[in-house]
Amino acid sequence: MALCRGDFQLDKCRSCINNATDALLQFCPYQKQAIYWAEGGQCMLRYSNESIFGKLETDPRQQWYVTSDSPSRQEFNRALRTLLDNLRSQAAYGGAGKKFAAANTAPDLLTLYGLVQCTPDLSSDDCSDCLIQGVAEIIPQCCNGKLGFGVYCPSCLLRYETYLSYNDTSLPAPPPPPPPMSLPTPPLPAPPGNDKNTTQTIINVIVPIIVGLIVALCIGFFLRFRQNHKPRAKLETHDEISSVESVYFEFGIIRAATDNFSDANMLGQGGFGIVYKAWKNWHEGTTTNIIDPALRTSSRSFHDIMRCIHIGLLCVQEDVAERPTMASIVIERHPRHHSWGVTFEYYFFPYAFPVIDSN
Repeated sequence: MALCRGDFQLDKCRSCINNATDALLQFCPYQKQAIYWAEGGQCMLRYSNESIFGKLETDPRQQWYVTSDSPSRQEFNRALRTLLDNLRSQAAYGGAGKKFAAANTAPDLLTLYGLVQCTPDLSSDDCSDCLIQGVAEIIPQCCNGKLGFGVYCPSCLLRYETYLSYNDTSLPAPPPPPPPMSLPTPPLPAPPGNDKNTTQTIINVIVPIIVGLIVALCIGFFLRFRQNHKPRAKLETHDEISSVESVYFEFGIIRAATDNFSDANMLGQGGFGIVYKAWKNWHEGTTTNIIDPALRTSSRSFHDIMRCIHIGLLCVQEDVAERPTMASIVIERHPRHHSWGVTFEYYFFPYAFPVIDSN
């Protein structure tokens, strides 16, 4: 691998490599691995019997430093670290194929010139790591505050002095600054005669939209008000009726009970009619007189008929307030309800109705 410093011209690079070749042949004629740095790190020549491309190597290394110290070490070290960090980032991640960077900085007392370079076969991260080792490890150990220093490794080199030690004219020119942003062209003023038309157009568009929104809001409030103010009594009645199960009888039973719907068995029309006969038979203990003989044979049917008569008489009391509610009727019709132990005549006192225990 042959590498010249990034600030060298082609003819000087060729001359430096030729001299390095002669030096290796003279001093290392039989070695399997060898590396040579020209004075000032102007060029490097390296060979090996193993693959060396793309591998980070920091040994062997050669270093030197100036014996003079900076009069203000703290300020000097701060300016030096800033300079070398900027050069490291530029060489490793700047995108240039040479992986080379050089620049200067001017603290209050003197000017510092720095130069860094990596072999082009290294990755950006490996190049940065190689230069970090030179700054963070080598300089603090030997050369803290020295006015000049250089270190040459197989994969990178780093140096700084207080004088210009590289060819400034051969460095690539910095990229031109971006062109200034052009200001947007101001809109042309509208002709004087169009102001009135524009205002009229805006009014024609906005007014219908506002009117439409107001109408929609009014309709929405009206519908919501109407929904929230439905007759409560009607809703409660509907809920109560819908929750009660209807009682069904077979058509044959009804037909037999009414003697084929005979007029003689009709209890009244348009009112209570002659329903008083049922009260009379009930009080006299002859309730069976109002039961069809065909229904008296079954004890179960007879028991159900008595329950129905019981409920029917309760529902036709003269005082409406004394009549049972639908809920109490449902409880009374339930097969497991046993409130019949009380004397029937007590239940059907014409002007009083005891409260039925719903439990």
